Amino acid sequence: MPSVSEVHPARQPLGTLAEACRDSWGVLTTSQAGALGVDRKQLQRLVDKGALIREARGLYRLVGVEVGVEHRARAATARTGGVASHQTAGRMWGYRGPGFDRQTVHVTVGHGSRPGPQPDVVVHQTRRSLDGFKTKRAGVEVTRPLRTVLDVSSELLDDAQLQGFLNYCVSERLLTVRTLERFLATKRRGVGGLTRLRRLVAATCGVDSLAEAELIGLLVAAGVERPVSQFAVRHDGRFLGRVDLAWPARRVALELDGYRYHSDVRTFVSDRERGNRIVASGWVLLRTTPASLRQAPASVISDVKAALGRATAA
Repeated sequence: MPSVSEVHPARQPLGTLAEACRDSWGVLTTSQAGALGVDRKQLQRLVDKGALIREARGLYRLVGVEVGVEHRARAATARTGGVASHQTAGRMWGYRGPGFDRQTVHVTVGHGSRPGPQPDVVVHQTRRSLDGFKTKRAGVEVTRPLRTVLDVSSELLDDAQLQGFLNYCVSERLLTVRTLERFLATKRRGVGGLTRLRRLVAATCGVDSLAEAELIGLLVAAGVERPVSQFAVRHDGRFLGRVDLAWPARRVALELDGYRYHSDVRTFVSDRERGNRIVASGWVLLRTTPASLRQAPASVISDVKAALGRATAA
């Protein structure tokens, strides 16, 4: 009885490759193919047949696979020997906000490296070692969140776009405001965007402030009365707890869950007990999350307006 490879001599290597790179967006290297028993001649035959695309030297992609930021970054870093950086790194960390173009790929290479012109690739050079500022994500070398923030802060992003990325990094716990503050306090020269970052971070007052600034801006832009930030709720002179945003005259408060550390059971329980005390004293306590702000901001605004409307009517 003939073997599978004798019956389908051309299809069998392709099936092997497709199975192997299922978790890498249909992209694989020559060495990976060789480890599966598919040599360079077989790879070239698959290219000739239109089943594979040669993205760069030693890098191939299956035809029919949707090309995303991971594909573009992997091909660009393979061609240049660089690290995915700037807006491309931001997208690879999951950010999809304004100012983060998905077509142009940004890579950073060492000073003196000459990769040559690359279509749809912006090559940045650095004199500083990237060893402590890079990691691997989706099989691609990429700058860590702190380095990515520093890179994009010196790019042509306006304050709102940069603020959006900062908010995302904090909300997803990619970094904390304290990490930024410590770094900014020790760096003096040689890093672009420091002045701008210091201005944005100095305008805040704690770990939650970047997120709160975004939420307050969203509410005010929608015509909602500006709330009081970090308001201390008291009843009969007794301190009940502090809330993220409040409208004291209407006894309405809004909590932004996710920016503080709610991961351990003790903190979670304490937070809920605090909320119950505030509600029992006659306050309306709303809650939202960073995900809700990004995915359904209109719903957050609607809930706040409805609560304030009912409080006014009462």
